[in-house]
Amino acid sequence: MLFHTIANIPEPIRPFLIKRVYEKGEYILTAGGDNLHLYLVESGSCVATMEGYSGAVAFIDSYHSGDMFGELEIFCEDLKTAEVVAVEKSTIYMVHKTYLLEWMKLDFDFTLSLIEHLVKKLRYHSRRAVLLQLCSVKERVACAILTHDDAGALEFLTKQNLSVLAQTPIRSVNRALETLTQRGCIRVSEKRIQITDRPLLEQISNYQAISQL
Repeated sequence: MLFHTIANIPEPIRPFLIKRVYEKGEYILTAGGDNLHLYLVESGSCVATMEGYSGAVAFIDSYHSGDMFGELEIFCEDLKTAEVVAVEKSTIYMVHKTYLLEWMKLDFDFTLSLIEHLVKKLRYHSRRAVLLQLCSVKERVACAILTHDDAGALEFLTKQNLSVLAQTPIRSVNRALETLTQRGCIRVSEKRIQITDRPLLEQISNYQAISQL
């Protein structure tokens, strides 16, 4: 959470802040492009996804008020962007790489906070990946459903997405969905997934432990 630091942004950098408002469903970043900006979320929420060669879309992360994204591409020049879409009306501040680096030079506390953020992000995703590999298909599918629900993106979740996220064939996804349906956790209708018993779904997926990593 770095947005609070904008209130203390050095005066020489302030004129270069760009404020934009995105409506629900509007693209903030398109996949595969180059990105030279840090994005700071003032209000609203958005999700980052990536599409595979098969056309399936994998959920990467969600961002809410106080969060930021785009920093990885700034420090890894060969890294292409994921797709970021507003899931509700969102106000975003953008800082170009040039002025971000100047900001870091002028504010050492901000630099330390940014480094801490990057380290926590790396730790979160690496430990999450390890834990998910140790989970069963049913647990991975349940966790993916809950993650999308928290991001407000459950309506976009398909079996193809689940196959990518759970790293398992669609037939295994179908078996997991059938089991979760029989347990009363979810309902699948017209190719959409709805959660009917979230506490039980969290228990099955060990979601609380994963979310706290």
